[in-house]
Amino acid sequence: MKKVFKKRSFTIFILLAALSFTTVSTSSCARRVGCEAEHNVGPKTDRNGNLKMKRGSTQLFSKKQYKNRRRGRR
Repeated sequence: MKKVFKKRSFTIFILLAALSFTTVSTSSCARRVGCEAEHNVGPKTDRNGNLKMKRGSTQLFSKKQYKNRRRGRR
């Protein structure tokens, strides 16, 4: 009885190991084409395909809050 249980558990372990190996080793990307995720990661381009050199302007605080801080330092 114990031998059968060990044998069955060993075969299940081998099957799970083989399944996990095949899912990790294979990729969803087609050969010579690439992945969709890789194409979307790159920088934005304009209509002519040139890279945009304009940088975004993000501020943590509004202009009014910056002015109030400058006044407080004086």
